[in-house]
Amino acid sequence: MALVCMQYLGLVDERQRVQSKRSDPMFLDSKKYVAAFPFNVGRIPDWITFEEAVTLGVSSVAAAGAIFEGLSIPRPMISWVGVSRSNEPFINENQPWLLVWGGSCVTGIMTIQLAKLSGFRVFAVAGMQNASYLKGLGADKVLDRHQPEEAIAEAKKCDINLGIDCVGQETATHAVRALQPRAKLVYLVKEPDRAVAEQSQVEAIDVLVKRFHEDATYGQSLMDYISHCLFNKLIRPVRHEIVHGGFEAVQSGLERLKDRKVSGRKLVISVDRKV
Repeated sequence: MALVCMQYLGLVDERQRVQSKRSDPMFLDSKKYVAAFPFNVGRIPDWITFEEAVTLGVSSVAAAGAIFEGLSIPRPMISWVGVSRSNEPFINENQPWLLVWGGSCVTGIMTIQLAKLSGFRVFAVAGMQNASYLKGLGADKVLDRHQPEEAIAEAKKCDINLGIDCVGQETATHAVRALQPRAKLVYLVKEPDRAVAEQSQVEAIDVLVKRFHEDATYGQSLMDYISHCLFNKLIRPVRHEIVHGGFEAVQSGLERLKDRKVSGRKLVISVDRKV
């Protein structure tokens, strides 16, 4: 059985069973095994490759946590049977807007998809080279992250009351300015400038992703919902780029991320499965 767990993916080896009282996963052997709690893993449908599935871990958990826990948006009740994602755009002018600042990062990409399933129109701020890709995933508007004042002005016209920032303090501060008074913003990296948030009358909310590991009921319910969406093709994996070289290539990949040379896709380190 193939499983995905956070940033790792592989096959279940039932011969390896470890009892632990720790609240986080353990490494049995970094070259062969990763231990994980059952409520932190999920099955991979046949239509998704290993390389695609590894893009889903942290991004889907963080996005779901931001939407369903941080913003208290109810999860949609979707039948497990006979459901498929429509490729045809459908916009209801009465649907509320959700602001996603950092729409082309991996968490932003998952947030867009989950927000659409929850009945929102999505206002994304991202690199414009990814605009077509994000609109194909459900974003209704994509504004240029390099023009934050224009994005803020356009967002104001949409009367947006809910937002999620996936980037950092500067963009979270832009986001609170883009929202309406008494709105809510979930920040996944760093909180916005408090003075600006107070002046904008926007509530800034932090989401503890570690709850996924510590709360078995919460973790299992999140994995069940994400698996549900995957098996019914309601969400898609993030675009990815294979980085060859095994563990030795990790540092160069991190440098590319630090230098912001990666956008609209996830780097996937290729590791020899025979190890």
